[in-house]
Amino acid sequence: MAHHAVQTGQPVSTTTICDVLNAKILPTVNAMKGILAGLGMETDDPEYNQWLEARLVLEATEMRQKLAAKALQDASNRRVRRVRPMRTVVRRED
Repeated sequence: MAHHAVQTGQPVSTTTICDVLNAKILPTVNAMKGILAGLGMETDDPEYNQWLEARLVLEATEMRQKLAAKALQDASNRRVRRVRPMRTVVRRED
């Protein structure tokens, strides 16, 4: 696939292909185009844009999950601040 992708002008490394196929990473748009080129898919194929759209959906889902995890982490790190009583006597001077 990597060799065929290079021939079509969309180079992608074999490591990236392996990581994508093993679901370790989400490919970048260029990597996805390289993988599709490596599979022999042309840009005018109807499925080509469907693959790119599916990648965008996965990216949006991954982003939402990261944001939700960060919000949960921030909420658990937040401390409740309590008002402390004054420790010194305040004298009022008129």
